[in-house]
Amino acid sequence: MNKRKRLLSIALGAVLSVFGALLFTAANVTAHAESPIDGADGKYEMSYDFGGQSGIGKQMLEKYFDKTAVVEKINDRYYFSFTQLSSSMENLSLNLESGKQIGYRVTEDNGNRKTYSYTLSEENLQKELPFSVFVSVRGETFSFTITLNLSSARRMGEAEDTSAERPAEFVPVIVTSSGSEYEATKGQTFVIREAAASLGEETLDVEVKAYYIRGEEKTEVALDGNKLVLDNAGEYHVIYRAESTRYTTSFGNPTYAEKDVKIISCIGGGDSLAELYDTNGALPEGTMLLASRIESDSTVYKAAAEKMATIADRFQVFGVELVTADGSEAKANGSVTIGIKADFTYNRNQVAAYLLDEDGGLTKLNVSNGGSYVNVETDKSGTIILCIPGVAFHMPIWGYILILVGCLIVAAGVTVAVVFAVKRRKKKSGGAEL
Repeated sequence: MNKRKRLLSIALGAVLSVFGALLFTAANVTAHAESPIDGADGKYEMSYDFGGQSGIGKQMLEKYFDKTAVVEKINDRYYFSFTQLSSSMENLSLNLESGKQIGYRVTEDNGNRKTYSYTLSEENLQKELPFSVFVSVRGETFSFTITLNLSSARRMGEAEDTSAERPAEFVPVIVTSSGSEYEATKGQTFVIREAAASLGEETLDVEVKAYYIRGEEKTEVALDGNKLVLDNAGEYHVIYRAESTRYTTSFGNPTYAEKDVKIISCIGGGDSLAELYDTNGALPEGTMLLASRIESDSTVYKAAAEKMATIADRFQVFGVELVTADGSEAKANGSVTIGIKADFTYNRNQVAAYLLDEDGGLTKLNVSNGGSYVNVETDKSGTIILCIPGVAFHMPIWGYILILVGCLIVAAGVTVAVVFAVKRRKKKSGGAEL
């Protein structure tokens, strides 16, 4: 009987061992430990470590980013994907070399989940990667680093969509004062802002083209120098493009960068972003309002953010231009009122407004509650900042050091006091016994 049980146990153990081996083999068909540096082409998953965070806690970072990173290796090129999990984070940027922008594309964007895929060399893949991200609810840009745990990588199979063109490791940087989106009136002339482009120390030419979009149809529109006539109601796009042969895409094409400026042309003018009220007749007849929302990747926004550092954590930046039909600036001989649709969470009775001039000076403007709008009085075109005054206190690093030192001193003092108290009690008890 015991012999039969023993044989049955051996047989069962053998079956389980074979079954386990099969499961292990099946699992490793799609995933097994292997660094992308030494491994074959394909898709790899791995963990990573946060570091160097400035003004933003590690717990917050861990909360708002996916815990797993992905590296695709294709023809000895590496594409690192990193996913943010919050719509309040904008312009996630990898800043490896001064004056150069890492090539990237957005492979997923469904609101709260946005995935960036960066092109990296083998050398840079193994480095500490310095990031910056703009947190819209704080109105601030924060810095942090991540280090990929390449030794923990698992090969998950073949790389995805190898037929798509991947950006070069570095792409040109295009700089312009233009906003990202404008509202204008059908028939008016839109003046295209100048732009400059560079790649490291290399200065690049910028090509500008304009298109009219209607449904699925995209039609190129002729430009008159730097002017675009908005003949139709609808959606126009101005595309700035710069390229260089210094680096190449996955298809061997010159590296390039594009900046897209959207213009909504409306009959009677746009009414969603801004409105113009000239009750005093301060403007020439036929003056129109050209309004834009300035996004955080603009040089104008960055200049505004510097000015707001000591005034407000929550702010928005708008471009408002008073123009004639031919696109030239309209001069006001008095104040006009411009209604600007600020973030709906801004209390209209608490909003302050500032005009940022070209020299970086700030002028506080009179404001009033306009319901959906914040009514701003001004006699000039330019950059207007709407904000909720107030700056939260952010402890500098030396402050935390002083607190730590203070805590250590207090702890040491308490320890010394306890030791003396115990010795005194022992001394007293010993004397009583004697």
